Amino acid sequence: MKTEYPSRNRERLEERIMADDPKLMEILLSKERTILSRERTAIAIAQLALAITALGFVIVRFFSDAIGYGWFLPIGMGMILVSGYLFYHSIKYYKHLQKKLNHLHDSRGHLDRLYSKKLKSIMDEVV
Repeated sequence: MKTEYPSRNRERLEERIMADDPKLMEILLSKERTILSRERTAIAIAQLALAITALGFVIVRFFSDAIGYGWFLPIGMGMILVSGYLFYHSIKYYKHLQKKLNHLHDSRGHLDRLYSKKLKSIMDEVV
C-alpha cells in the first residue's frame, strides 16, 4: 500500500480546484502570499523597535554618565517611547494578520469540502 502525505494530497487538491476554477485558487494563494509578506514586515518592524529601544537606553545611560543629561535624556526617552509604541502596534498587527491567515485557511478548507462533495457526487454518478 502506498503512503499518502498530506502535502501531496493538498497539492493534488489545489491542482483539481485550479482545473475547475483557476481564478479562485489563484486569488486565494495571492492573498496568502500577501498576508505572509505583511507578517514578515510586522516582525521586522518589531525587531527594529527593539533595536531602537536598546539604542535609547544606551544613549540615556552612557551619555548621562559621561557628560551629564543635557539633551540626551529627552532624546533617549523619546526613542524609547516611540519604539515601545512601534513594537506594541507591530505585534498587534501581527496578531491581526494571524487571524486573517487562519480565516483564509478556513475558507480554503471550505473549498476543499465543497470540492470533495462535488467529486463524491461525480463518483456516485459514474458508479
